[in-house]
Amino acid sequence: MLLASLCGCSSQQKPPEFKVNTLELYLSRASFSGRDFEQYKIIDDDLFFECGVVKRGRHQVKDETFTKLSAAALTDLPALVWKLAQACDELKYPFEEPGQSRNMFDPGQVSFSAELPDQKLMVKTSLDSLIDPSNRARAALFELIALVRSFPQDPPCGSTQFYGLPRAAAKP
Repeated sequence: MLLASLCGCSSQQKPPEFKVNTLELYLSRASFSGRDFEQYKIIDDDLFFECGVVKRGRHQVKDETFTKLSAAALTDLPALVWKLAQACDELKYPFEEPGQSRNMFDPGQVSFSAELPDQKLMVKTSLDSLIDPSNRARAALFELIALVRSFPQDPPCGSTQFYGLPRAAAKP
């Protein structure tokens, strides 16, 4: 298991013209109704998304989507994954420990992984630490999450923000 304070990045240099084979993003935060979550899985050019509430350990899905990513998304995604990988390589401990999403004062959880042609990038951190990013790696992950959250046509579970994490603005 990878610790939140470590980025699982390699130091290999590669041009930004690469394909992200798979990407997974899971966000969660405790709320009055349970634990809110959003989950995204991208494989090649397919996106599976779901959001809802976790109650008594069970995911209660309120909204889900399966769709193809746009050409613009397939272009933007590798560039931001590359930006995050570069920032991880440059910084020793860029992320805080994730919370457990068990109570209202918990900092929440972000779990991100991306499989590239010759490496895997993994980050686990707290949601709160990304709201006001204090380093390049956190800022890159914040930007990447905003992009991924913008992929479903409609806002996830009707919300344009997930506890401060926005959706990227749509491109014309």
